[in-house]
Amino acid sequence: MTELPAQKTAWHVSQVIELAADLSEVALPWAESGEAISDPKLFEFWEHGRQLTADWLRRIELLETTKKRHVALEYDLLLGTLANEIFSVEVVARLFATTLAALDRVRKTPEYRPIAENALFAIQHVRARLMALVLAGDEQHAPADRFRRRCERWTDLLIGPTLVRFGTAAFTHDARRSWEFGEDLLTDSTATVAQKLVRPSLLTAFRGQAGRSPIQAPAANAFLASMIKMVPAQTMTRQLQRWTEMIGTTDSDPLPSTRSWTKTQGETEGWSLLDRCLGIVEKRRARGE
Repeated sequence: MTELPAQKTAWHVSQVIELAADLSEVALPWAESGEAISDPKLFEFWEHGRQLTADWLRRIELLETTKKRHVALEYDLLLGTLANEIFSVEVVARLFATTLAALDRVRKTPEYRPIAENALFAIQHVRARLMALVLAGDEQHAPADRFRRRCERWTDLLIGPTLVRFGTAAFTHDARRSWEFGEDLLTDSTATVAQKLVRPSLLTAFRGQAGRSPIQAPAANAFLASMIKMVPAQTMTRQLQRWTEMIGTTDSDPLPSTRSWTKTQGETEGWSLLDRCLGIVEKRRARGE
């Protein structure tokens, strides 16, 4: 039996979901404040997201090419662990992207949403490749598909209040469902009680074997940390501060250059909306804006 990859981060699925709960609590106050994000932090988020999806793609390709050489039980374990990792990190990414889109609405400038869209597009590409393997496995991969649906429902619930307040539905799985969740949490007479129930219910839903599944991609820690770094100090909660202490997210960490990525095959200058956005930012810096 082939040796399983060593765990490369301190994260487990249950911790990623808990981070999503913590970020959901600051989404509305941050968006309402309209607090800006520095360019280096924004592009660090994009760069680490790019590194993370590249790692996921390598692992998917490895599974695709070595499936016949794996013992069935081993293959199922590797695929299930990867599925849990991708779907749980996607919860955080979609929630955070919605917050960035809401900030754009408040600030009346399309600065942050294009970056969020590009990061989510890369995750969606990985997700599609993964789902092809999950669906090809029939019943033995049913747990991974159930976990996906659970993540989707909770993503829509966490996004709901921001969607209702700012109309940002781009990163939901089911906009109607998310809107209904948001209305219940914001406008219902029992909203306070409902909000108090969300966090413990969310954490309970991701306990068990799936919750203990490790996050193995080395870039996952940096990607998650990059989102925490962007939360402004006046919005930072005690729970989020705890994460910064755990993973060492400090402003002194080295940041990648906005032009430091290696282009993949088929990419040319101006190949994406993100590349054009980077060009605009660099022109601003050159003008001293």
